[in-house]
Amino acid sequence: MPQVNNISTNNIHSAGFNNSNSIQKYTGAVSSISDDLRINNEKCKSDIGTISGDIKINRHSAVYGNVNSVSGDITVKNSIVDKDITTVSGDVNAVNSTIGKNIKTVSGSIEVEQSTVSGNLETTSGGIDIDTTKINGNVHTTSGSISMNDSTIDGSVTCKAGSVTIVNSTIKESLNVTSEKIIVGTASCIGKINISPPESVNFNIMNFGNDSIVMGMRNFCISGEVNFTITNGKVFVNEQRVGHTASQSTSKKVEEVTINIAKNASVNDIVFYTKKCHIILEGNAKYNGEKKDGMQFTHVNAPKSHAYA
Repeated sequence: MPQVNNISTNNIHSAGFNNSNSIQKYTGAVSSISDDLRINNEKCKSDIGTISGDIKINRHSAVYGNVNSVSGDITVKNSIVDKDITTVSGDVNAVNSTIGKNIKTVSGSIEVEQSTVSGNLETTSGGIDIDTTKINGNVHTTSGSISMNDSTIDGSVTCKAGSVTIVNSTIKESLNVTSEKIIVGTASCIGKINISPPESVNFNIMNFGNDSIVMGMRNFCISGEVNFTITNGKVFVNEQRVGHTASQSTSKKVEEVTINIAKNASVNDIVFYTKKCHIILEGNAKYNGEKKDGMQFTHVNAPKSHAYA
């Protein structure tokens, strides 16, 4: 049963109960397995959690604990959550709210609008959408995309495999990406752009027997048709024994990256791994850093007095 600390039962609603009398006051967390939880215009000093139910915190409520769900969505509107918001596969949406610590999800998406987040935004495969929001920490996704509009990030933004859209926003520290093409939108400011190569497969065979294999791996990815066979304790890839070349790599080596900096935007430094870095400056856009070997600048509709920096 949902448990409550210092909160009136009339304004907590669980879809699994027919009336508010089914929810009683306790000195513990507000919890549910499969029911949705809704808190309206109240204060809660404890944690709130569900397994598969959604959580909705509305109408100037304040939760002075953690809010978490496994597969349910979490929505916070016009309210305060003083600690972490976490979910595994659910989405998180915060509108006109204050989040005291972090927002984390594994496969869900994160959307924050007209809000303040004191910690980080983190997701593995979900997208992150930030609109008119202040983030005091970092923003991180592995394979999802990131969209920023009219927002400020005090820390860094990291997107390992997805795309990044930045419009009228500021990243005070660094933008860390693996993309070959980066667009810095109008009236945006970035402290540093770090461009790294895509992470390659790191695959180590630690131990194997006749019919089993234990592997140590990091970012293990398979593309195309790859067959693994274990025969008499030997591992074969595409019918060739591990330790020999299984197949020739067909991956293209990236020689050049392109950064497009729109008008009224600026970048203070760029770090790149390729031979060339083509920087396109639109209008009065600026690159304020050191001109490095391999950098090539193109000015589009630039004022006569405009230089690369």
